[in-house]
Amino acid sequence: MPHARRDGAGGGVPGGAGDGVFLRIEAKQLTLFNAQGQPILNFVVQKPTLLVGTQWDVIGYNNGKGGVVSVTLGTELSALFGEDGTLAGSAGCNNYNAAYQVDDASAAEGEISIGPAASTRMMCPEPEGIMEQEALYLAALETAEVFRIQGDRLQLRTAEGSLVADYRVKEQSAKLDPVMLANIEYKSDWTQSGMAPLTDGEYREQAAPGSATETVVMLTEHIAHGQLNGQDAAAVVLVTDPGGSGTFYDLAVVVEQDGAPVNVASTMLGDRVQIKAVSIVGNEIIVEMVAHGPEDPMCCPTQDVVQTYALEGQELVQTSG
Repeated sequence: MPHARRDGAGGGVPGGAGDGVFLRIEAKQLTLFNAQGQPILNFVVQKPTLLVGTQWDVIGYNNGKGGVVSVTLGTELSALFGEDGTLAGSAGCNNYNAAYQVDDASAAEGEISIGPAASTRMMCPEPEGIMEQEALYLAALETAEVFRIQGDRLQLRTAEGSLVADYRVKEQSAKLDPVMLANIEYKSDWTQSGMAPLTDGEYREQAAPGSATETVVMLTEHIAHGQLNGQDAAAVVLVTDPGGSGTFYDLAVVVEQDGAPVNVASTMLGDRVQIKAVSIVGNEIIVEMVAHGPEDPMCCPTQDVVQTYALEGQELVQTSG
């Protein structure tokens, strides 16, 4: 008879398909595993959607002629409100950024002001109207005075109530959710095999044969979703303690291949750096962190840096910072 039990608890609970379904409850997350120990379903207590740190896709914007229009087919407009007061995203052809201010970034609604946007200077001839769309969207942002979040939707409006821009939370591939990302194999320069197969976000091995010291690789909370080279992707940060004095951070990209999440590229971010945020905007990965200045001791970095990376084949190439 099919059964399920709580991992470590021993008590049976009704339901479950297959011969042996197990569940684990940790903090605000419930995960179902099959008899082979593979995660099959994940339930997480829904967190309120926040303005800051959420990746938003534009679904409509004010064209400056008294109307709201949909995004041109074949183009993508996006927005990411950073903790540092910078709004960044794709305007369709070019990447853009602008300063913004809100009274309370944790609120579901409130006042907002967005400054003039700076953007890259590419010219995209196709699809037709993409450059006009870009100019109208960026101009509309400056008129925003109020924001309101309901479920997975964000709206920017003028003080009089006119819609400036309408957004939806960027969709994520089910294969790239946090539970899946915490239970796959990652490339690693710190393990003997060159790989780190994580289980529940962690992998351990002896630092050397017979050694009591362990090399520990862990998935951090820094996970971003977006598109790289036209494919859904996740950018994650791993931290490795090889058993010495250093603590090393790596950026890894995961994409779906043949229905499974695969780590296709990785690069080192530094030793004992402090990661602030990771995002995917305009086909690039943006990493905000505190790194070491010329006079900083290894324990205590003080230099704020922003680095960007592009996925080129099986490599992550740093493009700025």
